[in-house]
Amino acid sequence: MKKIFVLVLIISALFAGRGLALDSLTYKGQVNDAKANNAKTDAEVASIVKAAESGDAENQYQLGFLYFSGDGVPLDKAKAIEWWLKAAKQGNRDAQAILGAVYFEGDGVPQDFAKGVEWLQKAADQGNALAQRRLGWAYFDGQGIAKDSKKALEWWTKAAIQGDDKAQDALGDAYSIGKIVPQDLAKAVEWWLKAADQGNYFAQYSLGQAYARGRGAPKDQNKAVSFFEKSAEQGYARSQYYLGAAYFFGDGKPMNKATATGWWLKAADQGHPDAQYLLGLAYSKGEGVPKNMSKAIEWWTKAAEQGLPTAQYMLGLEYAIGDDVPEDITKATEWWLKAVKVSLRNSDT
Repeated sequence: MKKIFVLVLIISALFAGRGLALDSLTYKGQVNDAKANNAKTDAEVASIVKAAESGDAENQYQLGFLYFSGDGVPLDKAKAIEWWLKAAKQGNRDAQAILGAVYFEGDGVPQDFAKGVEWLQKAADQGNALAQRRLGWAYFDGQGIAKDSKKALEWWTKAAIQGDDKAQDALGDAYSIGKIVPQDLAKAVEWWLKAADQGNYFAQYSLGQAYARGRGAPKDQNKAVSFFEKSAEQGYARSQYYLGAAYFFGDGKPMNKATATGWWLKAADQGHPDAQYLLGLAYSKGEGVPKNMSKAIEWWTKAAEQGLPTAQYMLGLEYAIGDDVPEDITKATEWWLKAVKVSLRNSDT
């Protein structure tokens, strides 16, 4: 069974390579977290407004957050930007970082990568870790500034040293892939561990892969599944898929096919094609779920429409046999041709 699980792991990794460019500007999350965890009373809002109007940069920055989230004041993104600009012009690095983010997103202001980089640079030069990480992505993607992978790495490293988990994860990816820095799998694992300790589910997923395949760390299926589980519990579909496989094959977890299909369902509902395919297989055989060919075909269709050749092959087989769907040799041939084309395309990459 372990060989089957490892095969599942490798095949899925080929279909679902995450790559580097997954970082997103997280200011919206900051705003929402601030509102949820630190909702201001009327007295606190009045105090912030008074201090901001008196020219205090930190309170101007805070007032921008209040207007952006509608916390204690009417939601007004234009006013939020106005207050952040006041604070940023006084050198407030947090306001400069948030302005860089909104210019990149075009949220409350017209999208302007060059202006975004300008503000991120000011904040990054003052040591703001979020700005350093975001500036790294600007250099990596060539948005608002000339593409420069070495500078991207430099800024990610600065942010990572300060403890920014997304920058740590990006460095782990960079050392794992080995395109913008010499490949060093041990260093990749080192950075992923730092990020994973802070709850970064991308890094936890990557560590699961590293321990499962013995890349940069000793091969250890139990550790691999432990990291997949931490990531899966945060809702990451790829980790949910692998955790399902661990339960289904009894590799790193006690065999429990009902639990396995439960995790595959979570991943499948998020659009993970391999989970959709295996969930279809489970329904077709009645393993972990009641046998139900209609549901099997439904999940295979979802996976096939995303270009998964194994699902396309199974659909073709169903239409050729005609037991569970009306026999249709034309449809069967269409799905098989799609499967062949995808497989040939993958073999060329």
